[in-house]
Amino acid sequence: MGSFLRAFYILMFAVPAMLLLAGVPGSSTREEVKEEVVSRESTLVQNLWRVPKYGFTLRLPESWAWMSTGNRESVSLDPNRRDRGTINAISLPNFFGKSLFQLEHENMEALRTTPGIEFDESRRIVQDGVDVLRFDYHGRQLGLDVDMRYVCFVWLANGQQVILTVQLEASRWPELGPALEDALGTLRFGV
Repeated sequence: MGSFLRAFYILMFAVPAMLLLAGVPGSSTREEVKEEVVSRESTLVQNLWRVPKYGFTLRLPESWAWMSTGNRESVSLDPNRRDRGTINAISLPNFFGKSLFQLEHENMEALRTTPGIEFDESRRIVQDGVDVLRFDYHGRQLGLDVDMRYVCFVWLANGQQVILTVQLEASRWPELGPALEDALGTLRFGV
């Protein structure tokens, strides 16, 4: 059985079956379960963005605000103009167990073929003892009326590819870019 089919089988059949057989924990109260859920949500307190779901913290520049965007964890420079400056975190399954090197090649190819995007560079860095890919690119994606600058960090955690992306209006990079670079330097793992 291929790794994709195996992962699909586990997600669709084995995990729910185990939960049915095991039952609901008898000692949990509604409050205890609520606390467990809350502890997995991201928080932004005194410019420290904690994202337990993806296991990292990031010290943000002044004036960034937390926002909810469905399955993404995000902060925004201006919640009314999210397309002008955001930092997003998502994860994607790594069904095929690709190495960081393989993901680097795959991501570079995707960026090089994205309409409106100019790929600048990729680098392998070590951040807080973790191997991380950094991608820098710029351009104007479909639907946007301004040029943007992007910095994307990718790392592996718990069988997932975690992706942290900064996007900022290119015209504001000279003003806000240095503070964002400083913020990226504060990325810590193991929340």
